[in-house]
Amino acid sequence: MQIQPENLETGQSLGLLRKVAFKKDKGSLQYLQLLQESIWPGGVLPGAPKPLRTEEQKAEAKEQTLKILMGILPEIILEILGTGKCQESWSLVLESMQHPIINRHMVYCLSDILLEFLIPELQADNPQPMPVASSACGAVERASFSSH
Repeated sequence: MQIQPENLETGQSLGLLRKVAFKKDKGSLQYLQLLQESIWPGGVLPGAPKPLRTEEQKAEAKEQTLKILMGILPEIILEILGTGKCQESWSLVLESMQHPIINRHMVYCLSDILLEFLIPELQADNPQPMPVASSACGAVERASFSSH
């Protein structure tokens, strides 16, 4: 499925990545097509956002996810650590992924890694660090952005 030009600049960028991935590795192309289809189902952006899930739906999804994650652990791990400890560990992993800002940062980092892999020419020989400044509350901020 092709992304139409009116479907945002990001869609055009993804199309370029697909061309690069096809030349490099057909396996990477499959992942990019899956990403494209999840963002632009049928090649067009969804008209309205998905409705919010209820607390019951969220709890059910968490329970189902825990079952799936427990299923991927080898039996020896379950015997050594015990089912309770394994479930507690997976619960911590799931809880840590419930922070939108951290998730956004993780997506940006993974996208950066993917781009460097697909297009090695993007890697700088001598990367220049971004200038940073300290804010009044002691947090480090990028100097080029303003919080106002």
